Amino acid sequence: MTGKRRFRMKTLVRDKMPKRLGKLGVHVDVYPLSPKDHLDHLRLKLQEEVAEVLNASTAKDIKEEIADVLEILYSISKYYGLQIEHLEKKRLQKQAERGGFTKGLYVEFVEVEESDESHPVIEYCLSQPDKYPEITD
Repeated sequence: MTGKRRFRMKTLVRDKMPKRLGKLGVHVDVYPLSPKDHLDHLRLKLQEEVAEVLNASTAKDIKEEIADVLEILYSISKYYGLQIEHLEKKRLQKQAERGGFTKGLYVEFVEVEESDESHPVIEYCLSQPDKYPEITD
């Protein structure tokens, strides 16, 4: 008789994963999360999957990881009652108004006349000082 080996997972998995593992003779200790815990774990899983996209080096791997990210985004959207068609419409609207990210444009800094403290760019940057620190030198 051989012993059993256990591995702690503590992670959100795709809906069919426990059944797939069961067919391989694996006992899976699984339970449904509350809606709030589900959302919290979706956010954690999103961070995990985005890291995997960033670490992927082949088109095949990137395709797999982006598919995982999209699946998680779809689940988060469902939690908030959002429809994918409406998200795509919003994405296309923002792309038409502001453009996409296809040109690879990178802003090093912006400079605004300081005489106008109510300038929307000044207000925006000052509202997020960790993200957009003011250059004073």
